[in-house]
Amino acid sequence: MPQNKRGEKILVVSSGPELEYMVREAVGGSFEVLHASNQQQGLDMARKEFPDMIALGYLEPRGTAFE
Repeated sequence: MPQNKRGEKILVVSSGPELEYMVREAVGGSFEVLHASNQQQGLDMARKEFPDMIALGYLEPRGTAFE
C-alpha cells in the first residue's frame, strides 16, 4: 500500500462512518484521511489541518450539510 509522503490530507465530514471508509478505500493510503462527525468539528479541523480536499457527506440534523 502506498504511503502518504507529502502530507496530503482529505477531510471527510459525515455523521456516519460509511463515507470515511469509502474514501480510505479509494485513496489506498496515498492521502491521510481525517474524519469529523459534525459541522463544527469539520470547521475546526479544516482551520487547523488545512486539508487538500473536503468530502462532505450526510450530517444531522437534515439540511446541515447545505449550511
